[in-house]
Amino acid sequence: MARKVFGDSLKNAMGKTPPSDEDLDVKRTSPTVARAQASVLEEDKHATRLIDPTTIRMSAVMDRIDPSDGLHELVSSIREHGQKVPVLVRRTEDGALEIVYGRRRLLACRQLGQKVRASVMEMTDEEALIAQGVENNARQDPSFIERALFVAGIIRELGKTDETRKNAQTIAYRALQIDESLVSRMNRIATGIPMELIQAIGPAHGVGRRVWEKLFRLCEKD
Repeated sequence: MARKVFGDSLKNAMGKTPPSDEDLDVKRTSPTVARAQASVLEEDKHATRLIDPTTIRMSAVMDRIDPSDGLHELVSSIREHGQKVPVLVRRTEDGALEIVYGRRRLLACRQLGQKVRASVMEMTDEEALIAQGVENNARQDPSFIERALFVAGIIRELGKTDETRKNAQTIAYRALQIDESLVSRMNRIATGIPMELIQAIGPAHGVGRRVWEKLFRLCEKD
């Protein structure tokens, strides 16, 4: 049920409709073949494989201040029970494998020296960031500052010019499913407070926007 909810949320965030028969290259003259081909294509999307975790690189936009924090518990769980949920990986334009979500599972498998179970999909930068944001919101409780850093990372990576900045902001609020007006505020806070100070404070779960805005204003004065 949770996976279905996540899938629906991701579909809505990306604003995509299901593929048409033409998209699947299905022959209309043979309904049986068409159904079989569609089934194979859909199954391939969800197929998992075992991959050497050292061959999968991290993405440029992180969603946790310290992904390794508390990792020993996950390592112990995977060692004892195995990896129950696959990570999502995409193949980039240069042919490399890059994590979309499941960083902690990837790091745990690296630490254990075992292959990681992963789904591999073809995704654009924008699709990968939306999937990353939607999945993390569904699976964990990221703090305000971690969400703000994620927004700032999206804008940094995708909004390098005036022309692409608006699109980057759209990707950010779709990924986090927040009000569009919050995107600029979060980016301003995340980029206005020195990263060294943010790392020293940590995720600060339970601390909301107003406290971080006060800190941001103090940093502005200094």
